[in-house]
Amino acid sequence: MITVNFEFSMYFDLYYPFDTKFYDPIDMINITFINNEQKFIFIYSFKTKKLVAILPPFCKRKYQFPINSIVSLYFKKNKKKLYKIIKLKNNMIYIVP
Repeated sequence: MITVNFEFSMYFDLYYPFDTKFYDPIDMINITFINNEQKFIFIYSFKTKKLVAILPPFCKRKYQFPINSIVSLYFKKNKKKLYKIIKLKNNMIYIVP
C-alpha cells in the first residue's frame, strides 16, 4: 500500500494572480470577484502596473491575493477606461455591476 502526503494543498476552483504561485511562502487573503457585466474585466496590480487577472463576462471567481494588495479594474485591456481602485480585504466579495 502506497500513501502520499502533500505539504500543501491546491484547490482547483481557486485562482491566483498571474505573477503569484500558489506554493509561494507568502501570506494570502481570500476574495471573490463577481462580474455581472457583458465585458471582460482586466485586473491590474496598482503597484507594478502588471496584468494579474482577467474576469470573463457573467462569472464568479475565488482568488487568493497577497496580503495588502491594491488592484485597479479596467473594462479595456489598454487601460483607457478605469473602473475602480480597490485595497483588497480578506473574505470580501467584490461585485462589478
